[in-house]
Formats: sequence, C-alpha cells, structure tokens
Amino acid sequence: MRKRIVALDMMRGLGVFVVIVIHAIAFNILVPDPPLLKEVIERSHPLLLVILIPLILASSWFTIFIFINGVTLGFSFSNYNRMSPLEPLLKRKTVNGLSLALMGTLFYPLFSQTIYNGGDWEYSSLTGSIYLWKWVPIDWSKFLRHTVLAGIGLSSILVSVSLFFLFTKVNSSGVDNRVGYLTKSLSALTIFALLLSFFIEFMLIRYRIYEALDMRGYSILVDIFSRFFGEQYSVFPQVFFGYAGAVLGVLLASDLEEKKKLIGRGMTLVGVLSIMITALYQLVYPLDLLSIFASDSYPVILHVANFGILLLISLWFIRFFDFSQRASTGRVVQTVTNFSNASMTIYLVESLPAAILYRTFVFIGGSDVFPWNFWIDLLYLVILILGWVLVLRVWKSYNFVGSFEWIMGKILGFFSHIQLTAFESTSPKQTEISD
Repeated sequence: MRKRIVALDMMRGLGVFVVIVIHAIAFNILVPDPPLLKEVIERSHPLLLVILIPLILASSWFTIFIFINGVTLGFSFSNYNRMSPLEPLLKRKTVNGLSLALMGTLFYPLFSQTIYNGGDWEYSSLTGSIYLWKWVPIDWSKFLRHTVLAGIGLSSILVSVSLFFLFTKVNSSGVDNRVGYLTKSLSALTIFALLLSFFIEFMLIRYRIYEALDMRGYSILVDIFSRFFGEQYSVFPQVFFGYAGAVLGVLLASDLEEKKKLIGRGMTLVGVLSIMITALYQLVYPLDLLSIFASDSYPVILHVANFGILLLISLWFIRFFDFSQRASTGRVVQTVTNFSNASMTIYLVESLPAAILYRTFVFIGGSDVFPWNFWIDLLYLVILILGWVLVLRVWKSYNFVGSFEWIMGKILGFFSHIQLTAFESTSPKQTEISD
C-alpha cells in the first residue's frame, strides 16, 4: 500500500509562507539597513518584537527546501527498481538541479528584493521600478550573482550524485543491512559537510581569502568559489541539510517495523542537541542577531540552530499527517498545499506583489506610513497573504497553467520526457511513501 507524504507538502507550503512574511517585513515594512533596523526595533510596537524573534532565525529557512529535497531524493532512490540502472534517475535529478540554478540566475536581476549593500541601495529592475516608482535599468552584473535557487540546485546535484554511488554499491554488492549501510553513510556525509563548513568559515574569516582575491583583481574566482564555499547560499553548508534529509527519506521508504521509533527518537535527540549547542555558543560568543537578520552574513552555527528547529517541526508534521493517519483534505491543508504546488513561482516573483502593495500603501498614507504604525504593518501583511491565498485558489482550478513549474515541466517533458517540479515536488500530484 502506498500513501502520500503529506508532511512534505505542508512543510514546503509553510516554508514559502515564511518566505513571503519575512521578505515583506524585512524589505518593505522595515528598512534592510542594520543600523536603521535597530532604531526601528527600539521604536516599534512590542508585538513586533514577538514576531521578529523567531523570524530572525527563520531568515535562513530557505534550507527547508534543501532538506525536503533531500528527503525526496532519498525516497526516490530507495524506491527505484533495483534491477534497473540508476543513470536515468540521476540524469533527471541533475536536470532538476540545473534548472533551479538557471531559474535563480535569470530572474534575480528582475525580481530580487531591495537591499542595502555597503552604503548603497541595490534594486532589481521590475521590483525596484515599482518600489521607487521610476524605471530601474537592468543590472547585467547581477546575472553573475549566486542566488538562493542556485545554492539549492547545486546542493541537490551533489546529494543526487552521492546517492547514486551509494545505491549503486548496495545494489551491486548485496549489502545485508541495506538501510543501515545507507543511513550510516549518509549520516557520515552530513557530519562531514557540517564540519567542513565550519572549517571553511574559519579559514575565510581568519585569512580574509575572498577579500584578498578581490583586491588582487580575481573577482571572477571569488564569484565561482563563493557558489560552493563560505557564503550564505553556498553549497557548503547548504548540502548539510540535503544529506540529513536523505537519511530521513531512506528511513521513510524502508520496511523496518521500528522505523517510527527510530525516526522519532533520532530526530528529537539530534534536534534538541543542535539547539542546545547553538544556545551554549550564543552564551559564550554572543552574536548580533538583528544585524545578521538584515544582512547577507549568516554564521554556520545559526544553521545548526535552524537544523534543530527544522527537525523538531518536521517530526511533528510527519507524526501528525502521516504516522497518525489523520485526514489530509481540510481547508487549511488544501490552502497550504496550494502554496506548495507553486513554491518555485512564488519564490521567484513574490517580491513583485509585495512591492505593488507597498507602493499602494505609500500612495494612500504617505512615505512614512511604514514602519511606525504596528496596525498598518499588520494590515499590509494580512492583505498580502490573503491575496496570495485567493490567487492560488483560483490558479489551482486551472491546474497552475502558466506557472514556472508548469512551463518547465512542459519544456523538459517535450525534449526529454522529464517532469520538473519545484524544490523536487511542487506539482499537484503529492509525494508518496510506502507504509
């Protein structure tokens, strides 16, 4: 018997929802400039602080998509016909990863959020034009920028290649404890990726390697290396989440009788331990979380905290929606699923409706309408979220025709019969696992 992994769709939909809220607060309601952000926090309504505290950590929650992607990859390779070659599956996953990276590169100059970088404001062409209410020329240099989607795509490819070699070995050599070998190997890769990320971060900070290369005129090398090492969206540490997700995917696809206990105890233990380690680090070496929230810098140790929180949330979703056999057709579930089904589209263009709504509020209330009035800020968020809910509900009735998921699926399906889904599974068809 087979059933859907409803938890993955709920988590993906929640992740996109968090992205919309965080970007609306950080790039529209608040000013994305660390010094000014602190002033805003000090003068704002206390309820805003209650909202911001969890969002500071969640500001890097694009890693939830890498984790979910890893779960799907682990499940896909586990359920692939053992008698069939794995090369076709690897090719499909590689095309998916490259497509995500290409999408992020192409649309960043058009739809990226307004940011404050080294004393200058940077605007994308379409979103920036609406934000400023005047035409912003395309900055062609932004096509070379490393983006969130590029990091997700490249991490996906690395996890896929690792899974390919691991499953090739177990399929050809007849390993007795198949699940045990795979979970231990993937866990070792997870730990290795995390330790390597800490080491890279230490070396880059201590020896200022990227700054030295940039000063000597090797900015191209910096652009290339930063895609893989040391930056917020680099493959390291992002691939750490992918490997961890693959461990969960292998366990979910297994026939082990005790898998529910293994998943529950393992995720709880690792999740709590990750949070405790980060809390201890924060006590010994305090981090300026507000400045981190408003910048592109994100220490690896905070990724560890996010990982712990993500594991505990994932466990709750899996227990609630999959292990407990609860119904998954309620209105809330369907609404979150709609966000999941169009996740890549939302991720790419969510800045555009947010800027349009921002400009509308400014036109009605003046340039100082944000952020000093908490209730105006809240009204902005409510209207933005309800707008997405209504648009997605209508769009679903047309099977999301015209979305990036739909377009890429048609193109790849025409040329190579490969169906692309955003973040591994954002089509209306749900992911499935075995009981």
